[in-house]
Order: sequence, then structure tokens, then C-alpha cells
Amino acid sequence: MRSQNSVMSGLLLLLSSTGSSYAMECNELAPGLTADSQTAGESDYYDLTAEPTGNIAGADTLRRELTGRWRGTLISVTCDGSYKNPHKNQQQYTIDAEIETLYDGDIRIETEKESSRAVNLEKVFLSLKRSQSVTTDGENTWTFIEKYRVNNSRPATLAISGQLGNGGHGLLVHQIKKVVLNNRSFNLSRLIYVNGHLVAQDGWLLQRS
Repeated sequence: MRSQNSVMSGLLLLLSSTGSSYAMECNELAPGLTADSQTAGESDYYDLTAEPTGNIAGADTLRRELTGRWRGTLISVTCDGSYKNPHKNQQQYTIDAEIETLYDGDIRIETEKESSRAVNLEKVFLSLKRSQSVTTDGENTWTFIEKYRVNNSRPATLAISGQLGNGGHGLLVHQIKKVVLNNRSFNLSRLIYVNGHLVAQDGWLLQRS
């Protein structure tokens, strides 16, 4: 079994693989969005009319290889506090996960996350049809980009977002999820933006249980 330090190092490296460094600052602008375009309201960042992605190369492999029970570690970094004075809150969890393919082809990751403070439940979806973009990088890596709107009454990582300009009604949630398969293990890294500003990131390192 790997030491706690090696697990931590692996997860920090995983967080850095999202396309920006682990040291990303709270409220950092999302890819494709600039301060000027956001202020002017001219960016197509807020356009949610993209055509469904549909089937992608390796989709059946992804579904097949992920299905089943997994166990591992998660590091979560959320941006708490106010928009003008945010601070990072880092948590480490032990995860038990069950993954299955739904009738519409989406992949559901249902997790039980245990930390020193509490046990939490979370569901994460990888949608091959409703994502704005799904890309592959080699045979074992997929990146999902999803955007959708929610109302303003959301807890936790979205708490600071009520103070951000929203480019429209409600809150625009933008998630970038990267999945990497490696034999009997897989990694998931995730960046979460609200109204174009970073509010959370996490890294998952899971093994077949």
C-alpha cells in the first residue's frame, strides 16, 4: 500500500493536470473568458446552445472500464468567504464509489466521502450527450466540459457566487472533468467555475475494490 505522503503527492500532481496549476487562485477566470469580455457582456462563454456531443471515440471502453466498485482518496479545495476576500479550504476524504451506466448512456459516480469530520454523499455524472464538449487525449483520457444554470439558492462551494456578475438569470455553473484510466485504477480531476470564476477544484485517485 502506498504511503500517505505518496498518495498526497499523487493527488496534488493530479490537480495540476487540469490545465492550470494547483495554486490557482479563487475567482480566477474560466478558460476562454477575459475580464474585458465579461464586463462588456460580449463573450459567447454564456451561450449554452451548443449541440449535444453525441458518441465519442472510446465511449464504450470508458463505460465498461469504469463500471463497478472503487475505493480511494479525494482532495477537495473550495473557495469560501466573500468574493472580495476568499480563502481556500482543503479537505481530504476516503472514498467508496459505485459507478454505473444509466439508460441514456451517461455515467453516474455515486460516492460516500469520509473525512475526519463527517461522512458525505455525492453523485458525479459524466455525460457523453449533454456536455458542451467531450474530447479524448490518447486511448485512456477523456475531458468533459459542462455548462448549466441553477437558481441562486445553492450551498457550500457556490456560496460566494451570489456576489458575482452572472451574465444572465441564475448562476452559470461550468465544470471541467478529466478522467484518466490506468489498468485497475482511474483518476478524476475537476474544476468548478460559477459565473466564470473558480470556486472549487478536486482530485480523485481510485482503485478497484
